[in-house]
Amino acid sequence: MRRDDSRRTRLVRQPGSRGSGEPRRARRADRPGKQARCRAHPRARRRPGDARVRAADGRRFPGTRTDRRPRRRHRRADLVPPHGTVPRVHGCLAPDSASLIRLPRAVARINLVPQNREFFRLFVRASSNAVGIAEQLVRLLDDFPGNDNLLREIKESEHEGDHLTRELVDLLNRTFVTPFDRDDIYNLAGAIDDVCDHVDEAAGNIVGYGVEEIRPFAKQQAQVILRSAQKLDEAVGRLEGFKDSSRQLHDLRDLEDEGDRLNRAAVAELFATAEDPMVVIRWKDIHEQLEEAVDACENAADVLEAILVKNR
Repeated sequence: MRRDDSRRTRLVRQPGSRGSGEPRRARRADRPGKQARCRAHPRARRRPGDARVRAADGRRFPGTRTDRRPRRRHRRADLVPPHGTVPRVHGCLAPDSASLIRLPRAVARINLVPQNREFFRLFVRASSNAVGIAEQLVRLLDDFPGNDNLLREIKESEHEGDHLTRELVDLLNRTFVTPFDRDDIYNLAGAIDDVCDHVDEAAGNIVGYGVEEIRPFAKQQAQVILRSAQKLDEAVGRLEGFKDSSRQLHDLRDLEDEGDRLNRAAVAELFATAEDPMVVIRWKDIHEQLEEAVDACENAADVLEAILVKNR
């Protein structure tokens, strides 16, 4: 019986003991060290203006803080714009957060439409120059051989046409965004310049070949060139803004047909009436140059029509 009693005594745990004679550990709330650390934790009780102070055993506890500025807490009243309205996000009040409320700012506008109007001004000058050289040709044939200065004026107009064409090509090479297709700009400038070149060549041949009298068909061709240049000038004037110029383009094609008819009639009449072969060769070349000037006006009309179709 004593052996059993001693065994029961060993199995029964006495209060305040842990089987091996060690005292029982205090509960979490009864641990003075943990409680002191919790109360002395610098982040738990720190206030603005407190400084970090270490105890002798290395622990940190709050103390007086004067070396740093206190943090300023954001209030909703501080986030409201001066005009007194709270910004909205998709029709709802923005969240109460300084990172989401933003005052309106000016936004720069980017205009993708090219604003370079110099192309249109140069084209208008080129077409007006074509009208001027056509008028000089008409006066040259009507007053031949009375006015010798007209040939010099025609040559100056042709040089002006070349200068305008070079300006257009140079502007085209320096411009990144053009008002319409680059190939159309180049082709239109070349077609208008061809009108001046053919008129100048025809006038030079009339004077250079030693022509004594102007044939009637040549005067009629000069009138067709003038009317074609005028219609071309009207169409080019409507190019800015891509206004409708179908009437002018239709008239240009009719004038080109009339020019072809006059050229065939002039050559037929030349072979039928001229006795001197040299006269036939000279005037046939002159008639063809005058016809080329009318064709150049039609070529410009084709380019203008392509521009309008692409930009409608």
